[in-house]
Amino acid sequence: VGINLNPNNACNWACVYCQVPNLIRGKGPAIDLDLLRRELTGLLDDVQQGAFSDGQSPAGAGRPRDLAFSGNGEPTSSPDFSAAVEVVAEVLSQRGLLGQVPVVLITNGTLVERPAVQRALERIADLEGGGVVQARHRDPGGLPPDPRRGQRPSSAAPSAEELRAALPDLDPDLPLRA
Repeated sequence: VGINLNPNNACNWACVYCQVPNLIRGKGPAIDLDLLRRELTGLLDDVQQGAFSDGQSPAGAGRPRDLAFSGNGEPTSSPDFSAAVEVVAEVLSQRGLLGQVPVVLITNGTLVERPAVQRALERIADLEGGGVVQARHRDPGGLPPDPRRGQRPSSAAPSAEELRAALPDLDPDLPLRA
């Protein structure tokens, strides 16, 4: 089950392989946490009762493989990321799924130094059943570092020229989106 905290298609990067249409630079908007709670509760009820699979699963047998924070941009850019993690933990606990359904974060990893993001990552890791953080972006080596922090700035994606310099074997005719 995917939880999209970026319905505005905003991300702090513009990865060349990203498939989000009309991606814009920015951060996720405020999230209606009560709506998230209601929708997630309803969906999990349907899955657990077999209604989600059109009755093909016996009642009580269904459960999602995982709950994944992903979507149309960088989920950790949402101002409500930490609160959304708490909502997920609460709903899983209420449904008896805590410890049975892992919580996954698919991230480009560029905002993990933020204290609020670190707290949310710790919470995900503390959930029974474990949490998983999957980086979907690997910064190619050789890109210019941010001299203030010794790394690329988290708010800037590499330019097409930087990608070509870092990946000399890349087909020169391949269009790149920075």
